[in-house]
Amino acid sequence: MRKRREIVRLLWAMRNSTGPSRAVLAAAVVVAATWTLLPQPAFATDVGDWVALSGAFANPAGVGGQVELGADLVQGAAADLRLADGAALTLDLNGHRLDTVAVVLGAGSTLTLTDTTPAPATPGVLTAASPRLGGAGIAVGGATLVVQGRAVVSATARDNEAAGIGGDKNHRENGTVTITGDARVSAAGGQFSAGIGGGDRGGGGSVTISGNATVTPGPSTARASAAATTAPAAPPGSPTTPPSPPPATAGRASVAATGAATAARSPSTAPPPSPPPAPAAARASAAARPASPPR
Repeated sequence: MRKRREIVRLLWAMRNSTGPSRAVLAAAVVVAATWTLLPQPAFATDVGDWVALSGAFANPAGVGGQVELGADLVQGAAADLRLADGAALTLDLNGHRLDTVAVVLGAGSTLTLTDTTPAPATPGVLTAASPRLGGAGIAVGGATLVVQGRAVVSATARDNEAAGIGGDKNHRENGTVTITGDARVSAAGGQFSAGIGGGDRGGGGSVTISGNATVTPGPSTARASAAATTAPAAPPGSPTTPPSPPPATAGRASVAATGAATAARSPSTAPPPSPPPAPAAARASAAARPASPPR
């Protein structure tokens, strides 16, 4: 409206002018009119607190569908972000840190995560680590997630039934996930789920990775807990596993150390026993017999 009033003012001034000034004013009118007709660029709404950010997720139309972080927001397990059904929102991390318990996309919604800070500045990081039963780090069942720009995303599910990014207990089927640009994504699902894809027994949906984007598996809390579990101690009086026999080399060393006495006990190496001596009476009888005469 202000631009239109400016055009009217220029036209009025041009009407009352003559000569070169009239030509200058005419050119100014043309420029102003052209600027008015051009589509104006959309500017993202700056959000610097949790209330404003969660409000943008609940009603993206109220912020023109675009928001950018103006400060680090660390909520941890205090709250999550829920995008309204059928809504579309672009979140520019803008070099800031965003920690949340989970990001849940409503049915038919589209969330675009990006970071427009130029290199070599440190890009923004979104961390979503859901501790909930059956909850995904970023739940994309029946929705669309786009990660682009220089955004860094880490998503973890701490329950066996949910993916890091994708399906969860309520919507096991993954939706559509696109990772492109220079984005870096780390995702870890539960023991029976994908890092990016379906939850337990859920379909993988559509996952596209392009450009210079990198995707790596993150540490799974569910798997780590299972691996760290040890068997309980046996109750007192219960039988225990007998110790393993010593290796053969130890046996040979033991035999060698005992010397000839040990070797004599071995039936394979001991000499045959000597015959017992003749009785004394037999020896005396043999001595008393006369010698046979020569033939």
